[in-house]
Amino acid sequence: MLIEERSVALHAAAAGLGVSTCLTIGDMIGAAALPTEKRPDPVDAPAVFIAAAHGGGVVLASDAGDVEAYAATLPGADVSAVAV
Repeated sequence: MLIEERSVALHAAAAGLGVSTCLTIGDMIGAAALPTEKRPDPVDAPAVFIAAAHGGGVVLASDAGDVEAYAATLPGADVSAVAV
């Protein structure tokens, strides 16, 4: 990927989230099958949504299970997780 193409992708991701996107992320948080000892994560869900909106990808997170749970709420999303 050329630097110019990366710049466009980063600008699209940083452009902000609209109301309908925020509602979708809220639905993801509410529907995710997280373990009972976990609390919803307002960082992982938007990361998964943005990855899915850009055609999929890998989200790096301290708890890959959270990312996978949020990805499961978006049918057809090609988003995976790597624990760091």
